[in-house]
Amino acid sequence: MKVSFTKKKLITLITGIVLVFISYLGCYFYLIYPKLTIIDQVTHQLDTEKQILLTLEKSLLKEEDHNDETTELQRQLPVDPLMDQLLLHFQRVEALSNTYILSMNIDQDSTVYPVFLEDVEENLEYSIDTLEGIVAMNVSLTVNAKTYEDLFQFLVEIDRLPRIVSIDNISFIGAQETEIIHDPQEYLEFFVTVSAFYYPDLYELSDEVPKVIHPNPSEKKSPLLVQ
Repeated sequence: MKVSFTKKKLITLITGIVLVFISYLGCYFYLIYPKLTIIDQVTHQLDTEKQILLTLEKSLLKEEDHNDETTELQRQLPVDPLMDQLLLHFQRVEALSNTYILSMNIDQDSTVYPVFLEDVEENLEYSIDTLEGIVAMNVSLTVNAKTYEDLFQFLVEIDRLPRIVSIDNISFIGAQETEIIHDPQEYLEFFVTVSAFYYPDLYELSDEVPKVIHPNPSEKKSPLLVQ
């Protein structure tokens, strides 16, 4: 079967093909291409937002690490007096040394100390010359101990406290040594003065002070009963 095209039919065919091609290009540029452009823009925006999110997460992690580090440093030198923390420390010292604190007097209106921070100077990133705002609270303790070993252990536990505390004075106010030797039931009573420090100049870090965990109540019916 022989197919023949006249010149007119050939022109019509070519014109139809050109029109179809132009229609395809028109559909592509007016319908498909804008959508592809939108997809590319959305994809780029998502990538950008992912980068921003990663940056924020890293920033938050750094901030959390900084807060943890600041809180840990404030266990040594808080920006607030943290009296509850200090009282719990003394309670722990009392238990570990087998001693008994008869009385405690705390003077919060103490003078500013030229502080002995050689041990923690590197961690705090301050020189001793710049730490002029450190305040010392003087604490006077009257303590009972059965033996000199218990007395010594009391002082050792004070020195081991995570908070910076200095032992300023020790004096005996109880029975004489000879009496204690002859009477093992006689308690050794001594007087200790210590200083605990805090740094109020960094008040903006007060939200990051260590949280004080109080022990559960003993549920005693009478505070005078020993259970």
